[in-house]
Amino acid sequence: MNELHPTTKVARRQAVSKISISVPKATSSVQGETSTDKVSLSATSKAQASKKPALTGTDIRRDLVNKFKSVLESGDYEVKADEIADKMVQKIREQKNLSII
Repeated sequence: MNELHPTTKVARRQAVSKISISVPKATSSVQGETSTDKVSLSATSKAQASKKPALTGTDIRRDLVNKFKSVLESGDYEVKADEIADKMVQKIREQKNLSII
């Protein structure tokens, strides 16, 4: 029987930098005629999409971000399987208690 190890290293996956999706043009019922779908946004939608939420220096804790970024990049991040399992069991129990009430 295999032995369980509570801490195992997780390999980092390469990030997806670009996604492209190609969609074939739809054909109409009339022979030789093709049509394409178009989407347009209102001026209000465009204005809202261009607005970015204002972040102050206190919203993002750069020291923690940099710490975890370096740990992940070096591959030293260790998964604590026993802690994850305990949390899963705890959440399941909470859900069962909520359904009884």
